Amino acid sequence: MIRKVSGLPVTPIYIASIMGADTVCAGASISLSDTTAYGAWSTSGSAATIGTDCSVTGTTTGTAVITYTAGGTYTTTTVNVISCTTGVQTVSAQNELTIYPNPASTRLTIHAATGLVGQVTITNILGQLVFSGHFNSQQAEIDVSGLPAGVYAAKVNGIDSYHSVVRKFVKE
Repeated sequence: MIRKVSGLPVTPIYIASIMGADTVCAGASISLSDTTAYGAWSTSGSAATIGTDCSVTGTTTGTAVITYTAGGTYTTTTVNVISCTTGVQTVSAQNELTIYPNPASTRLTIHAATGLVGQVTITNILGQLVFSGHFNSQQAEIDVSGLPAGVYAAKVNGIDSYHSVVRKFVKE
């Protein structure tokens, strides 16, 4: 529909919804987009900042309301900023996770001193995945009899999926 104001045709601007991820880690960035040109981005609160390039950077855990304004109309979206653990958790001297026997010939046992064993992946020295399994217990036993002799890395995620530990073992 085209309206006339003072004899001039006026075409209203319609803003499509904001597109992009709705979660970002504190200290990381995501990109948002909108199909309407010549608009302005803004955010409320201190959980995130937004750049002119539509990148949202999480600054602290919480919720940020992101607004895109164009032609007198606007649309909003909510972005959750979460704390993310990256990398491999440092294991304390108390050995929170034990893998035995090492070297192993038929069975490998993974024992968590605290917490539960969740996802376990085993890769060979080339980084190729040779085993993947999910456990929900303090101890997991894995049949390694079919693996060729060599050095392997077992990555063990806790049941909460936020903490992981990598241990090397030898298959005889």
